[in-house]
Amino acid sequence: MRFYFRKGAQVKQYERYVSEMKIRPAESSDRLRIADVITKSYATVARRYGLTGKNCPKHPSNCSVEWIERDMERGVHYTVIESDEEIVGCMALEPWVC
Repeated sequence: MRFYFRKGAQVKQYERYVSEMKIRPAESSDRLRIADVITKSYATVARRYGLTGKNCPKHPSNCSVEWIERDMERGVHYTVIESDEEIVGCMALEPWVC
């Protein structure tokens, strides 16, 4: 499993509003917002270590709509967390491969 949360709001703030959050399966129309949450969540690490699309193309800071589309096509199930109808976090569950 991979977990992604938007950087910015502190955990305390999320805990205070947990009852107002909605967890639901992602829809195809959520791809842009999911990619945005993932990219922003890893942006600080990418800047700190100089990670770019050229030297580390698979790092989550380089996530794109196409990345999410490919994941969904290969059976990855995304779940999103919404607050005030804005996606503030997501989780991806990859299919089990033996």
